[in-house]
Amino acid sequence: MDIVRLLLDHKASLEIADDDGDVAIHYSAFGNQPEIMELLLRKGASINVINKGRCSALHVAVNKQHAACVKVLLKYNCDVNVQDSYGDTALHDAIGKESIEILELLGNSPHLDLTLRNKRGFNVLHHAALKGNNFAAEKLVLRSRQFVDMKKEDGFAALHLASLNGHRQVAETLITLGQAAVDITNNKRQTPLLLAVSQGHCGVVELLVDNGADIRANDEDGDTALHLALLKNSGSPQIHPDHAPNINQIVSDISRRGFENNVALALACYLVQKGCTVTVANNRSKSPLDLINDTNTIDLLQSYTAQAIGGSMARVDMDLKALDLAAESIRSGSLDDASHDSSNNLVMQCKPQSVSQPVSPSKLLSDTGRPTKSPEPLNDCNYEKADEGNSDCSICTEFPASVTFQPCGHTVTCEDCASRVKKCFQCHDVVLSKVTK
Repeated sequence: MDIVRLLLDHKASLEIADDDGDVAIHYSAFGNQPEIMELLLRKGASINVINKGRCSALHVAVNKQHAACVKVLLKYNCDVNVQDSYGDTALHDAIGKESIEILELLGNSPHLDLTLRNKRGFNVLHHAALKGNNFAAEKLVLRSRQFVDMKKEDGFAALHLASLNGHRQVAETLITLGQAAVDITNNKRQTPLLLAVSQGHCGVVELLVDNGADIRANDEDGDTALHLALLKNSGSPQIHPDHAPNINQIVSDISRRGFENNVALALACYLVQKGCTVTVANNRSKSPLDLINDTNTIDLLQSYTAQAIGGSMARVDMDLKALDLAAESIRSGSLDDASHDSSNNLVMQCKPQSVSQPVSPSKLLSDTGRPTKSPEPLNDCNYEKADEGNSDCSICTEFPASVTFQPCGHTVTCEDCASRVKKCFQCHDVVLSKVTK
């Protein structure tokens, strides 16, 4: 201090910068010298001067977590909204550093502009949600609840970011304290629940469902939460029993049935139990049931579907019927053998659009329970009619059987269902061609 006083008494410059653009006040912040900093300010040092990284002394003090220097700078009315070369304010930096004292100091500043965004488009609440800083999130929500559902350019709101990154406590603060919209969508029509499921964040999933999240929402690809759960690798994050008690219990239950610690499958079971349907198709005409390649998994999902507490009984009955048909088809080999993986995987581990996935009867059912239009043309040929009766399709049971298989001559499916059949259900002969009545 004495040397600084001596230099100042001899007219030492306050504004000479080093090669990085740092001046004396930056150095006082870096070295945690609040008394010297105050002396410099009393002598006329520029409080908001920036270095070549566009950092002010406040940025430096915050990044070094020197709370005493932050206090001095705030006392002398520094600009708390200065943005560095990344667009970050001092509060952005403080959120990343998780210093409660500094967050309190900055959060109490009356001049904070909470609308400022860094170059990645994050305002300070977005940043708190991204980093999982619940102290900051709570303070910001209490200060300005109107920012809770504010979106970035990609449509991500704070709840999306917290859900995607598994920050359950922040998500809870946003929902309970901030009254965040639980089904808010980003530019890809993803809800917080879809993002949480996609990453296997079971605690966040249960939190969102308990707070009324739409279990049947789908994204721009038409994928539902159940699609995403079945596409998850079985090596999902560990479950915190207190945060996801229901899914944790399912993990234990299915482990006793031979599915050892399969969190992804437990998540899928939880979703069907809550009302997700196995038959709704995405934009690639794939239902969740199409992503399953063994009867044990189908039987497991069937048991949890029977416990479903969401949706209508008609929907539950339709799902149970589809699961029955899928299991029967796999056992009888009626579907394309090449489409079924003979490995030990319980669930296909890749996106349906990237490889040929097994096709189940549920693929043929739309969300209304009616068969969807098959994109594959039927083969036309001359044939001799067999079975002129009006029996129903043996797959969907919704429409009359109207397609005759050749060479066996059996008529057992409707037009839509026939396109997926490779072997006759009745005689198990390979189907070489099909003709519609």
